[in-house]
Amino acid sequence: MKVLLFFVFLLFNTKPLIGAERDIYKFDWLDKDKKIYVLQNKVFRKRGRWSSSLGVLKGIYGDYQNTYGLELSPSYFFTEEYGVEFVFRHYKNWENDAFELLKGINGVTPFIRKEKSLMGAIGLWSPFYGKINTFNKIYYFDWYFGLGIGRLISESNHESFKVNNGNSIFRSEKHTALLAKTGIKFFLNKRFDFRVEFFQKGFFAPTGLSSSSLRLKSDLNFSIGVSF
Repeated sequence: MKVLLFFVFLLFNTKPLIGAERDIYKFDWLDKDKKIYVLQNKVFRKRGRWSSSLGVLKGIYGDYQNTYGLELSPSYFFTEEYGVEFVFRHYKNWENDAFELLKGINGVTPFIRKEKSLMGAIGLWSPFYGKINTFNKIYYFDWYFGLGIGRLISESNHESFKVNNGNSIFRSEKHTALLAKTGIKFFLNKRFDFRVEFFQKGFFAPTGLSSSSLRLKSDLNFSIGVSF
């Protein structure tokens, strides 16, 4: 919820430029064969350029563990609005206070799924760009969205949890995951940028006593990007 409020705040407190550079304004008093194209003052262009970002991430909405990780994401834009990105993520997990409390009181190990790594490809759509005037300095940004597919490697204690014999054995799992994200890229200069992203993974996997159900995992990540 805080992430969504952050994006809404930026949307209503900035000057977004949502028209493409080839959009046309129509004026009734002009001749029908006359066209006026929008000329946007877009300072930082993406078309035909590669970029790569390296960042840290925090898993959110985890029940019994804290999840952190690293991300490497090279991307390429075919136009100013459309591009493709390749995602590589590595996760580390630690039991949180809720896990320690449950195990300390009841002596029970709850059902846990630990994410280990993720590889995927995402199509990017970047329709919005704008600027923020703060302390007499202008900061330019892009607001983008992504949708793709990936391979999530995890491990869980699903089998031993079903048996309920007191042992907790984690076994490796592989899942095909639908990936979705939205983010804002703040341009520091022509070469470097700072990115904030909300990243969502959806996949079918066993959960506790159930054989399979839809699972959603979310990350919040911060990264530094470089363009070539």
